Amino acid sequence: NELVRNATANETIGSHVAKWCCRLLSECDPQLVPGEIALGLAEQFELNHVALRLWNLSDLPDHGYGEPVSDDVRTFTDSLKTPYVGADTAFEAVAWLDAKPKSLALVPLRLEADGAAVGLLVLGSDDPERFTPEMGTTFLESVGQLASAALHRLNPASPKA
Repeated sequence: NELVRNATANETIGSHVAKWCCRLLSECDPQLVPGEIALGLAEQFELNHVALRLWNLSDLPDHGYGEPVSDDVRTFTDSLKTPYVGADTAFEAVAWLDAKPKSLALVPLRLEADGAAVGLLVLGSDDPERFTPEMGTTFLESVGQLASAALHRLNPASPKA
């Protein structure tokens, strides 16, 4: 029974990821992609709190999702090899949320798999069991990879000579 429950839960999550991905792919305006990342995740996964900050992308304004972040946030985000899940332990980025969550996930965004981070996605829940250190991060890693791929639209390749 537990295997069936887990399979059903994974199927549901996979369906939500696919719907969110379709939303990202259908956005034609690169400037609206960050909003689709954040708002789409909030809607698809019924998240109470979502924040996103991006940096080092050439076509990103310095307000909203492109608002400046501290060097500490950038260094911390670069250090994340997988998403962090668990309680807030006074992470600076949690202040980007509209309220303090009971549990959170911090997902680094990178244009290249082993490259420097270009953003941090902060997902918060009022449910203390939503994001726990015991949970797997495979789906969160996929969300980070898909969001990062969509962000390539904000960092167009330099023109060829």
